[in-house]
Amino acid sequence: MKAPPPRDRSRLGFALAGALFVTSLLLPAYRVVSGNPDFSTHMAGWECAHAVGANLLGFLDDSFNFKKDFAEWVYYSAFNVTNLALLVLPIMAFTKRFGQFSPLLPWFVGTCFLHTASWWFSEKQQILAGYYVWLLAVGVLFAACVARVRSQNIPLETKN
Repeated sequence: MKAPPPRDRSRLGFALAGALFVTSLLLPAYRVVSGNPDFSTHMAGWECAHAVGANLLGFLDDSFNFKKDFAEWVYYSAFNVTNLALLVLPIMAFTKRFGQFSPLLPWFVGTCFLHTASWWFSEKQQILAGYYVWLLAVGVLFAACVARVRSQNIPLETKN
């Protein structure tokens, strides 16, 4: 049996990344601990996505303090970029116009992966399975982007 062409292999990676992303939205992703240590509740992945989506518009709130809240706003709002990539890139992989990808795309998705992985260091006690599936989805998306760019015979490094 012949191996699928490189473009088809990258499409499988994009499909897997999309499926993992949808799965991560359904799984519990974060444990919310209130003032009472015996009581905690879980946020599903879609609730976390909603929270960072709402955070994007948080600077419009009257209580937003630019000096105090700006860094946190940028950090959490950047997760929207990762979620958007996980939505758009798998869909693009299955359109008729699955043309040339920029050689910078793996660098962009790799940055999204590192940003997503950074959340683990600050919240590791509250992280649940949905986060790990989400992180795996970003990693698979990165691998699919690398495979797609390599199938185009475009070097991954940029030339000046």
